[in-house]
Formats: sequence, structure tokens, C-alpha cells
Amino acid sequence: MEAVDLLTLTRRMLDRLELTYGVVDEGYQLVVEAEDGVAIVIGVTTIEDSGDREWPVLWVDLPVLMDVEESGSVDALDVAAANHALIIGKVAMEDGQISLQHEFVGWPGAAEYTVAIEALVRQRAMVRALLPGLTGNRPAAYSELVD
Repeated sequence: MEAVDLLTLTRRMLDRLELTYGVVDEGYQLVVEAEDGVAIVIGVTTIEDSGDREWPVLWVDLPVLMDVEESGSVDALDVAAANHALIIGKVAMEDGQISLQHEFVGWPGAAEYTVAIEALVRQRAMVRALLPGLTGNRPAAYSELVD
């Protein structure tokens, strides 16, 4: 299976679930509208195993806060504690953005995929509560990223 095949399977699943989504980055990323209008970005990449065989990886990124300003003492221990509290996914801090991210090697199956996305969306508020020293802006809305 090629990485692009994962996006084709994802589009079919999103169609069956009747979820709104758009295609960006020349077709290599999908943007899905969460219940509150925030955009969930789904993309693909590959990883090599020890035998140099490439495996497709499907990744999901759900922004929590944008343009983050540290107004308190948030450090690696706070992020580690938030990651420990998560059932699925991880907290990522990069370029002024805090996101919940999750990766799958290969096709996880529609049920597991759906549960993972739902869990990430539900856990977003928990991450905000676990990192109270952070302030920032609401993530971009789906309508801002997809025409």
C-alpha cells in the first residue's frame, strides 16, 4: 500500500461518515471540520524499517492553541504530564502552536480511525486545562483553510 492510498481510503471513510472535508497541499493533506468548526489536518508520509522497506504513515493533527505566549511556567514536565494523561495521541509544541497529534502505520481500519479522531477532539479541552500557563489564539477554522 502506498501513502497516497491511505488518503483515498480516508476520503471514502469521511464520505461514509458524511463529514465535511477539503483537499489541500496538492492532494496530500485533507482538512476535516470538527464539531466546533476547528480544522483537523490529516496527511501521509512514509517511514523505513530496518530492511529499508517503506511503510505508509497516516498522521492526524488537531490544533489546540495558535500563537502561544507563555504566561506562566510551562515546561517539558508540564507537557510530559499532559502526554501521560492522554489516552491516545501526544501533545506537540512547535512554532508557537500546540497540537494533539496521532500517527498510524498503514490503514488502521475505519473504526479505530474514527475513535482516534473523536478521542483527540474530546481531549483538546483537557490539554488546555493541563497547561494553564499558556495563552494563545483559537486554532484556524475549517472555513479559513478550505475554499
